[in-house]
Amino acid sequence: MKIAFGSIDAIADTVARWKPDGVIAFHNPNFPPPFASPVPLLSIAFHDDERPRMGRTPPAHRHVAAIIAFINQHQPSRLMCVCTAGLSRSVAAAIVVAVHSGVEPEAACQAVLQACNRAQPNRLLLGWGDYVLDKVIAPVAMKTFDYRRDTEGAVTGDRVPFAELGELSR
Repeated sequence: MKIAFGSIDAIADTVARWKPDGVIAFHNPNFPPPFASPVPLLSIAFHDDERPRMGRTPPAHRHVAAIIAFINQHQPSRLMCVCTAGLSRSVAAAIVVAVHSGVEPEAACQAVLQACNRAQPNRLLLGWGDYVLDKVIAPVAMKTFDYRRDTEGAVTGDRVPFAELGELSR
């Protein structure tokens, strides 16, 4: 499976150019995704938080379970993961999907880092990936990536329009 990630702002161009056959879109609960997908779409609403905060929806077990169910049901050969900035939630999902597909966590994190050295995958979502997949993903990510987060998630104003993971070895 080929996996790419990026900003939700660039999704229309990315779908037209890269032609994924599956899209996972993350958005804040108050803002639905601003596009309709011509391919199977999983839309997941939670805030880009790494710890519970009053009045906000953090990543949870059910979100990783939905990602895995979507992959198992649709079996995309080209998966696009998008979120607000393309740096955190979408990146964490790309890593979880790669690990679910048989890639070792270290290799998945290195592939993301090579595709985008500004990536800051959401550690809480990765932690739930640890639990659901019975793998050690979040600690590997914490050693791999340079985390520079603010209170709203990945560094505000920074965006990744599109990044494709290189060849993933199992």
